[in-house]
Amino acid sequence: MLEEAVRVVKALWTEARTTFAGEFYRLQDAFLVPKPVQSPHPPVMLGGSGKGLLRIAARVADHVNVISDAGRAGTVLMSEVAKLTADAFNAKLDFVRAEAKAVGRNPDALVFSSTIFMPMLADTEAQAHDFAASMGAMFGLGRSR
Repeated sequence: MLEEAVRVVKALWTEARTTFAGEFYRLQDAFLVPKPVQSPHPPVMLGGSGKGLLRIAARVADHVNVISDAGRAGTVLMSEVAKLTADAFNAKLDFVRAEAKAVGRNPDALVFSSTIFMPMLADTEAQAHDFAASMGAMFGLGRSR
């Protein structure tokens, strides 16, 4: 569904009228105005870590943000984050490049990035606790001392 949605949006951005008949979306003589300023269209960024998402990104994205596995939905387990080593990251990049090449895309045209976790230094214990609480809230964790 995601891949088809990106294809539909790109078509709307670049074609005067779009007719599309896919598995999930159907458009008949659809139009979008105003068109984006970027040419041929705004860059599309997809991010993830699983092969399914990375395969879609290789086919339709301009920018691929490779992330670590996080654990079950709604959580970030540091034990999973720690598995994204340099070797694991490079293996994911190699996978995306190979998938892009397999569908006739130039792998060198893709932009890659990653989300990383890093420590924060604080001047006081209170600042450190406040930062930890705000990060914990983002991950659905309660405050603890």
